[in-house]
Amino acid sequence: FIKENTEKLAQSVDKAYTQHGKKRNPENVRFLVKTNPFIVETIIEIINHYKIDLVVMGTQGAAGLKKVIFGSNTANLIKQVKCDVLAIPKEADYRKPIRRIAMASTLHHVEDELKRAMLFAKFFDATIDVVHVYPVFPDGIDLEKLDNHAFLERLQNIYPKVNLYFMRTNGDNETEVGLAEFLRVYKPDMLIMHPRTKDFWENLLDGSVSNLFVSNTKIPLITLK
Repeated sequence: FIKENTEKLAQSVDKAYTQHGKKRNPENVRFLVKTNPFIVETIIEIINHYKIDLVVMGTQGAAGLKKVIFGSNTANLIKQVKCDVLAIPKEADYRKPIRRIAMASTLHHVEDELKRAMLFAKFFDATIDVVHVYPVFPDGIDLEKLDNHAFLERLQNIYPKVNLYFMRTNGDNETEVGLAEFLRVYKPDMLIMHPRTKDFWENLLDGSVSNLFVSNTKIPLITLK
């Protein structure tokens, strides 16, 4: 069973390389098939053993990104691992160039977050849209005292191709609702999140919020730790 599935996986990967006019280097691509029913624990074991820096996960079916973010296995994985995770829904158009990347931020650590995000943006020569959803209680940024122009200039000193957006919601701490609206209206090609707190995932996994969020995106999501 393992040998058969490993061969099928290798054939699929080789086909993808061929479609892009490339040939797989066996030294750079390794295949590992596991049958352990404890999915999250097994993946974490592999991450730790091979010192993985980035986990790439694909999704299938109509639910798309919902299965990645809100499936219990993946949500638990993202919460537990110390590395970055890139989730790519089946509906994502990989042939479409990534020109615009949305980055959700509370603005508390935005400069550090931007430095991480720009590593991806530079690769694609993409613009980064920093998105802040408000109001946030109790520790939100005082936007009335924020000099938007000076603040944006600070960010552009780190990465010139950056924009700043503020999304207002009807209630406090509705970050996911505001972010879903931004994705619907501005249609970025990728979304970057920096999930620093347990509350972030508790809010994101709320059923009504998750449905709204997922229905508005078929783009890759990357969580940076």
